[in-house]
Amino acid sequence: MHVLRRLSANPEGLTLTEISSDLGIAQATCSSILTELVSARVVERSPDKRYSFGSAALSLLDAVADQATPVDVAARVLPSLSSRTNMPTVLTRVAPEGIELLEVWWPDGRSRSVGRIMLPFAAPYGLSAVAWMSRSRVASWLEAGQADDAATADLRRLLRTVRRDRVFGWTARDARLTGAFATPERLDDWLTVLARRSSEPELPAALLRHARVAGIPGPDFKSSRRIDVEAIVAPVFGCRGVPHHQVELFCGMSDATRARRMHLADLVRDAAREVTLRSGGTPA
Repeated sequence: MHVLRRLSANPEGLTLTEISSDLGIAQATCSSILTELVSARVVERSPDKRYSFGSAALSLLDAVADQATPVDVAARVLPSLSSRTNMPTVLTRVAPEGIELLEVWWPDGRSRSVGRIMLPFAAPYGLSAVAWMSRSRVASWLEAGQADDAATADLRRLLRTVRRDRVFGWTARDARLTGAFATPERLDDWLTVLARRSSEPELPAALLRHARVAGIPGPDFKSSRRIDVEAIVAPVFGCRGVPHHQVELFCGMSDATRARRMHLADLVRDAAREVTLRSGGTPA
């Protein structure tokens, strides 16, 4: 439906790259969808490799008109989450080529379209979506993260926890780094640096080092003791019940109580669920 909605707004047709980039989905996934639509004569493919409506598409236009992409819905839902929590919120997309930062919203109402900033498809990045992926994808994700045996065991437990709770928290290993991205200025500076370095081949390794030093999703997130929390993340599900996006709340909290953590986790999970349902997704 998202593909058809985009084509309905572009009668001259769109290329595979344009459609996948616009919707924030992997080209391989988009190509598979388009192939099915072409076979059903809903979409036509021109000799210059542009896609447009086919002869069987008109009956679907009314249904398409009511659908919105996760990015569209997030732009309406996540500013409220940021305002309510007084914390920045980020929407990310999880794809085979990496985790893409799409948009950030601040409590003061400002937002920023991040663009093509990619985090590596490697543990622990993208954990809330990886929890629903195949065993082989999970294995390659863990291997790319280069974690030791103990950390890998923790990550496997966290994957099971995320499938049950639909939310998890990043805990800070170094208290001096707590809140490193929780203010508009710090997060804006970080995004600017990432954008400037996005083409550098050494960036993925640097981001993995940062994850190991600054924090990692914590198995003690639901414990009764006070802990430092960097972020809380929940998955946004697609139409087939597999997450392709994440809602991330940058908390930067020191000594956060369990009650405070669970309250924020509920808010993030509810926001992600709303984005899922309003964009035509199916919660697992």
